[in-house]
Amino acid sequence: MIIDKVPSYYTEEQLRAYLKKASFPGFEENSPLPEPTLDTLKKVVLQHLITYTFENADMHYSQAHIVDVTPQGLYKRFVQDAKGGSYCFGQNGILLGMLRALGYPAYAAAARANELHVSEPTKPAIWTPLNHAVLLVLPSDAPTQVVDTGFGGTGLIGPIELKHGATLDGPAAEEHRILRGLPSNAASTDQVGWIVEWRGADEPWRPLFQFAETELYPNDYEALSFAFCGRPSGCGPFWHEIMCMRPFVAEDGTIGRMTMYKGAVKRRLNGKSEVIEEFKTEGQRVAALKKYFDVLITDEDRAFMKGQPAELPEEEVAEAWP
Repeated sequence: MIIDKVPSYYTEEQLRAYLKKASFPGFEENSPLPEPTLDTLKKVVLQHLITYTFENADMHYSQAHIVDVTPQGLYKRFVQDAKGGSYCFGQNGILLGMLRALGYPAYAAAARANELHVSEPTKPAIWTPLNHAVLLVLPSDAPTQVVDTGFGGTGLIGPIELKHGATLDGPAAEEHRILRGLPSNAASTDQVGWIVEWRGADEPWRPLFQFAETELYPNDYEALSFAFCGRPSGCGPFWHEIMCMRPFVAEDGTIGRMTMYKGAVKRRLNGKSEVIEEFKTEGQRVAALKKYFDVLITDEDRAFMKGQPAELPEEEVAEAWP
């Protein structure tokens, strides 16, 4: 695959601030920039995931209830203001700009998620509209890689080669693979795309998302994100819940995941999941967002949650006497 280098929408100064906040290994203020190799790509992706939470807070805690995925809007949220992260369009949007600033030939491609990958994984996939995005990245010393920092709890933890049958090991015996193929409802059979699948230990493969190699541009990101935020039937639990996922590295080097969903924060490590905190009020949720995910919700932000589907009571409701 041929991918040309194009200028980044981020400056070197912004790149350096991003790498510093993400604690890129060995990177100091005056360090030379790392080379655009596969090893660098693996490190950037992991540090990005650990630092910048996958979350959808701005769908609920902002005045417009729209997630800002413009390049400078993302930089402001992720790095300058350190208010949190984003979902797929934001996560991969800022990462694309930073990878280009490092010298990688790279571009974004649109994807469709499998609606049943969690609820009914053994059933044939039901593909969403184009409401996801991935990156195709060409390191200086390796073939083209697929990168996705925005799929959430079963998403990729690192780059995977764009090659039929390529696999990538994940935390706790999890594994991803990529296959050349078409969604079952495709009519144009000469435009074969790619399907990324996931499985846990002793589980069958389940398709996560599928994509073609057509390039997406920043204004496409903005249009797709706008449609996603405004279409309840097309964004699944994102409309009704605050969702977060953030990997972490344990003391022994094992990668685990912290998640927030449906009133609970869970810690998943070595195939075991435990609830570490539950919440029932807005105040408790806002505190948990900051404590576990570095997502900052101001008092002004909280006011915009009023009337939203994901709103929680301001005070815990006492249980009625029997």
